[in-house]
Amino acid sequence: MARPEFDVKEEYLGEGNNDTYTFDFKIEQLGFLLSILIDEEGKEVERGRGDLPSFIDSVTFNPINGGGSVKLSENLPVDYRLILVLANDEPTQPAEWKNKRSFDLAQLERDLDFLAGGLQSVAERTQIGRAH
Repeated sequence: MARPEFDVKEEYLGEGNNDTYTFDFKIEQLGFLLSILIDEEGKEVERGRGDLPSFIDSVTFNPINGGGSVKLSENLPVDYRLILVLANDEPTQPAEWKNKRSFDLAQLERDLDFLAGGLQSVAERTQIGRAH
């Protein structure tokens, strides 16, 4: 999967009737998902990566094709906001290409997706007026 668009954040407003929320962006590992819970007064309740925040029960995602879902431990309360953000901001290079006699184009695309995800995450976090 290529990353054809700048899609690094999903934001939901709670209605008290749903505990599962989806995201369309691609994460390669669980720690690349940042979840933020905001109360009805606009105050941050909690934030964390992967399934570590106490308000998250489980996370499923597809590291190849992208997308996934977050299941909360209870329904998102009325007027609370859930923000899901791509947080691929670790300065890592998981693939190595030096001294290879041949290469796989699918792997090359995955590696470029990984780099593009990090760039998109940084670009989102540096926009003026946005706090993450």
